[in-house]
Amino acid sequence: MKTKILTLVLALTSTLTYAAPSAFEVMQAVDNRYIGDTRTQSGVLTLIDKNKNQKTRELVEVSRKINADDQSVTQVISPAELTGTSFLSYNYDDVQSQDESWIYLPQLAKVKRLAVSDRKGYFLGSDFTYNDLAGMEISLFDYQFDTKRSSEKEWVIDAYPSKTDTQKAIDETGYTRVTYWVDKDKKLVTKAQFWLEDGDRVKYFRASNIVQKDGIWTPLKLQMILTRNRQVQHSSIYEVKIVKYNVQVKDHVFTTRYLGKKIN
Repeated sequence: MKTKILTLVLALTSTLTYAAPSAFEVMQAVDNRYIGDTRTQSGVLTLIDKNKNQKTRELVEVSRKINADDQSVTQVISPAELTGTSFLSYNYDDVQSQDESWIYLPQLAKVKRLAVSDRKGYFLGSDFTYNDLAGMEISLFDYQFDTKRSSEKEWVIDAYPSKTDTQKAIDETGYTRVTYWVDKDKKLVTKAQFWLEDGDRVKYFRASNIVQKDGIWTPLKLQMILTRNRQVQHSSIYEVKIVKYNVQVKDHVFTTRYLGKKIN
């Protein structure tokens, strides 16, 4: 089972109705959230360096669910020098199946398959990794409630690399620890904190401007801040402009031979 961080909609399903779920059961429910059989969206990704200089990238994304598996493609439509850059991801529900992902770089006019270790790299110079975009296996981590910080309105859950294969979790995600804040009313994660493997860097995620679209709670603003020794080094803000659920999408969009071609 996998949990996605760059859609960036982490919602509990209605199947979680009993009184006292474990932290892992909460994350399982998050992973099984319903966010439509298909989704299309467009938005603007703004990159901000420590001197507050900004760069923007306009993105479109199409995703769909095939049985219990997820497929998505994200494509840059501006600026011109990056137009056509595309990221395709297949996330398999079966933990025994290795997820697959590819990137198309227009400068090289070729499709590159990403190795597992490549997925902790950063997309388009942002603070979101490929794993943040595509999702990571929740089974790679062990979970526990932070009872001191949890409240009537939210769960706070700490995630640590699984004791059964600690190094694999770190190698695949780049994270040595993650903390999630789960809003109990809206049933989604509004904040997260990621400790990176080099020890002195921490990322902070926040979801805001949360509205209902077609009955699905959807954050329209997503922010990731990278810090080193508690000093901000870089930040990324993704603002969703248009999102639609359960619309018709074309099969060929989710193929490697179509990467780089305009999504329509």
